[in-house]
Amino acid sequence: TSATSGAFYGIYNNGCPVSGSIYFNANTIGETYTAINSSTSYAIYCAAGASGADLQIDNNVFQDFNFTNASASSTSVYFIKNTAQTTNQDISSNNYNNIQMNTSGSGYFISTTSLAVAGTKSINSNYVTTGFSINSNGSLYLLQDAGSSAAGSILQYNNNNLSNITVAGNGSVSGFVATDGGTGNESVTGNTFSNITGSAAVTV
Repeated sequence: TSATSGAFYGIYNNGCPVSGSIYFNANTIGETYTAINSSTSYAIYCAAGASGADLQIDNNVFQDFNFTNASASSTSVYFIKNTAQTTNQDISSNNYNNIQMNTSGSGYFISTTSLAVAGTKSINSNYVTTGFSINSNGSLYLLQDAGSSAAGSILQYNNNNLSNITVAGNGSVSGFVATDGGTGNESVTGNTFSNITGSAAVTV
């Protein structure tokens, strides 16, 4: 895009609060920015889904997010953002493939919310290929999971490998910020965070 303002949406569900299945699977998404842009970009954004819905965001590849302008944009990028409180969420096996971002905005690998009724949230086996770098004066969040899931929910954060990450600016790096305050059963096992460098705080 050569736009200097206005958000970019790769795949966006906003007007259909479906109660069945919502699938964002097996997509390859990238964007080239040829101008200095100050807006927010969303590769996959689910903003609507009823409490009875099953949400899947699986096996997607994010690559070629290129900023070709000489000066850094201030674009913040959400690779996966979900604000729909569905019954089940499966956000798994997504690949962040060799991304180099020249932006002073923030980056979010996965940002999601709580479950409306007792169900299962699985955020498993997401991974970086080769490496990820960002010239960021904002923050980089590998997982941002907030809200309060219904009692009896199962929360799984397993076998993610989010490594080989460099933040060249003054921004901080936060690993798993999972603050879902529900009373569900939570599993956090087998995750790998290694070779993460930044000029400011690095918390995993």
